[in-house]
Amino acid sequence: MRQGLEARCASHAQATAVATCARCGGFLCGECLEVDDAAPYCEPCLAWRRKNERASGLAWAVMVLGSLAALMVVLLVPVAGSFFLGGDAGWNREVGFQLIVLLTLLLGAASVPSLVLGLWEGWRIRQRKSPRGGQRFVRLGTKLGGAGLAVFVCEALYAVYVAWAVMSANLD
Repeated sequence: MRQGLEARCASHAQATAVATCARCGGFLCGECLEVDDAAPYCEPCLAWRRKNERASGLAWAVMVLGSLAALMVVLLVPVAGSFFLGGDAGWNREVGFQLIVLLTLLLGAASVPSLVLGLWEGWRIRQRKSPRGGQRFVRLGTKLGGAGLAVFVCEALYAVYVAWAVMSANLD
């Protein structure tokens, strides 16, 4: 190939181009070449791509499940407080206890998948198998799921204690 017909790098006129940017089409030398997901990019386009990358569906699911877990905690705390502290919410004790058990089960049903899927998707993002745009969703959803799981375990242990105390009182 003749010297005059070779493509030159857009940033380094003396260097021969080895690739073109997948986004802007600019010529890139070996020094300017950035590879992401097997595609060549220039530095500004790679930064733009990483900034504007969309979250995966799994990252959204983690965020939604974590938010549901937080909602269950927000609903569970006043219901349990009203029930156990003797507040007058207009419920009888059986309905109040059933409501607490239902909210606790819903909390576990949202918390565990949020935590497990959040850890899985976080690993996939670190391995670059999933878009990095979902990192914030995954982090927040996983934290909410973990907090919800902690409340779930405490509520479950407390429910076992209450059941044991009721059964002990009935045996006396």
